Order: sequence, then structure tokens, then C-alpha cells
Amino acid sequence: MKRLTNLLILSNLLIGTTSSLFAIDTHTLSEWPDRPYLIAAPAQATSSKNLVPVILSLHGSGSNAFEQRINTCANGEATDENCLETLGNKEGFAVIYPSGVISGPGCRIEGIKCYKRYWNIDDTCNLNSLYSEKENTKSISNLENLYLRKIILDAARKYPIDTNRIYISGMSNGAAKAASFACNNPNLVKGAAAIGGIAAPCECSGASQNLQNLALIHFHGTTDPIWSYAAANNSFKKWLSKYNCKDEVIDAIPDLDANDGTRVFKKSYPSSCATIKQYKIEGGGHTWPNGFLYSTRVGKVTRDIDGNQIMWDFFQSAHTTP
Repeated sequence: MKRLTNLLILSNLLIGTTSSLFAIDTHTLSEWPDRPYLIAAPAQATSSKNLVPVILSLHGSGSNAFEQRINTCANGEATDENCLETLGNKEGFAVIYPSGVISGPGCRIEGIKCYKRYWNIDDTCNLNSLYSEKENTKSISNLENLYLRKIILDAARKYPIDTNRIYISGMSNGAAKAASFACNNPNLVKGAAAIGGIAAPCECSGASQNLQNLALIHFHGTTDPIWSYAAANNSFKKWLSKYNCKDEVIDAIPDLDANDGTRVFKKSYPSSCATIKQYKIEGGGHTWPNGFLYSTRVGKVTRDIDGNQIMWDFFQSAHTTP
């Protein structure tokens, strides 16, 4: 039944119909005809001219936009009240699911023609002007960044997107891409959330000058079999160094689900870096916090925290932080 429900929902998504909860559309850029992006727009964006924030949600390597959409849902159902986009409909933000580069055929969702994809990671600096229509692509070595920037621009034309409140999140390889893109575009992206992976801050001077404008939140399981916590934490420490974060405070999160095999600890730096946090998930695997357990080989999902809600609350708080 779950696969059938997902099939019906994603079939509607492919033909651009609207659900009773939110508008789901598929768009393709002329420069990248094989890399569609999906967008879930809240009621505020379809029934009024009110500008709404947007969160880009990047899939991991070997996955795709369709699977990322349901990976943020506790039960793997696109209509689950715990999905990122259902939270967006409630709180008033849009969600964009971009598509990485095709790596091969295959899809975990039966009946849907989709591909395994991945993201190229490159910390080369990029231009910071969102509305630069005549960008010289020869001067930008990372076309992945250009693709994401063009998606934002295209979505802002089609929907009442608040271009001053653009955030990005990602899982695994998508987390690394999200962090890299945000680091290279701090004037455009106001916050990044990395789940199950992280990249080191870029070293380019143009981006690092404005890095303090960027908020970063990191979630990672200590028993992640794909991207080790040790490796991710080393990268996180480089972000701390870039931000000059000191006086770490560790808070134990209540163990709301004693049967999920995880405990969560929040690291924060209130005296020096209010806009950077890490959630260390002891016993957690390569999974989205309170998300879908898409494979038995990736470890445990924590049910002690809702990654979607924490991420959104963090972005909201960071946006209002002086």
C-alpha cells in the first residue's frame, strides 16, 4: 500500500497536478533538460502574493529528487504530516528538490522512471549576483553551482519566492554539496543544513569575507556506515575554526523514544557563534532525523528529534539574529 500511495502521488507530481495539501510541480531548465527540479509550494505561495522562504533539499549519491522527497518523511509517505514539505505548508515555506548528475538507471520507487544521481563537489568560488543573466560560464568552474543558482532564479520567476530567505539542506553527498554551495554563495544562501555528511569550508576570499552571514546546522549519527562521524566531525571543526567558535555547550536531548537505540546531544556556541550547531546522534545511522528508514543497511533512525522542525526553527532564528 505504501508503494502504491507513493506511486500515485509521484505520478500526479510528474504531470503537474495539485494535491489538497500543497501545489507540487515539476520544472526543467532548458540548459539541463535531463535534470528536472520539483517544487512544493505552500498555500501562501499559490493563493496570494506574499513572498515565502524556500529550502532546497538535495538528495544523496545514488538517489534522486523523488526519493529525497519521501526520505524526509517519517513513514516514507509523501502525505505524511512529518514530511519537510508538509511542514512547509504549515509554516509557509516552499521546498525545492533539485536533481544531480545521472550516474545510472534505477529507482527505489516502483513504477516511476527515475535515475540514480550524484553531486559534483567543488569549492571553487562563484558569483554572488542572483540576477546576473549573462553569467560567463567559462569563468565558473563548478557548473553544479550554476545549476542550483539557475533553479533558484527560475523558481523566483514562477512563484512568490523571498530571495532574501533562501536556505539549503542535503543528505550525504547532497549535504556536502549543500555546505559547499552555501559556503561559496553566502550572500545568496542564508543557512545550510547538512545531514549525514559535510564538506570543509571553502578557502576562497570572496566567500569567506561574508561567511558570518551564513548559518550552519549539522546532524550526524555516530554509527553511520557510509560517512563516518569522525570524518564529518573533523570537517565540522574546520567550520568552527572558520567562524572562530569557542565555549562549546553540550545539551542532552530528552530520550523521547527509548526503543530507537539512539541518544541525541546538541552542541552549540551561544557566546561566540549563535548561528552554528551540531546534533550528534549516538547510535544513529546514515539517516534523516525522524525520516524514512529507506534501507536496513544504513543504520538506525532517531525518533528523539524532528530534523525538519529543528532545521526550520534554526533557520528562522538565524534569520533574525543580528
